[in-house]
Amino acid sequence: MPVSYAYDKQKHLLIWTATGESEESDWRNTFVSVMSNPDVQPDFALLADIRGLKSPIPTNFIMGAAEQIMPEKSRHRRWAVVGFHTWMLGIKGLVAALIAKNNIELKFFDEYDEALQWVSVPNN
Repeated sequence: MPVSYAYDKQKHLLIWTATGESEESDWRNTFVSVMSNPDVQPDFALLADIRGLKSPIPTNFIMGAAEQIMPEKSRHRRWAVVGFHTWMLGIKGLVAALIAKNNIELKFFDEYDEALQWVSVPNN
């Protein structure tokens, strides 16, 4: 499966992993699974590991997901992304606007362990 997730309820951490070629339906199906999982809470920190991703995350998915998760903006959340792709430059403004108005701290990393350590700091 090109897009999958795991979570650690005790650490309040959601981990998305994407590898290879993915389509919008892969992202949407995984998102629906995450949102319907009662163990995954809105205040979870997010670690997205996209080092092995070969295709861009569809902008339509980003916008649709943002509309559903952004109402939960009362708490500070950390989002870490491991891996950077040049296509991300095209959505930089969109992502910056979403995080700025929704109390999200976003940081990009090259190393998974470094990202995990940073994102695991308790939310304020």
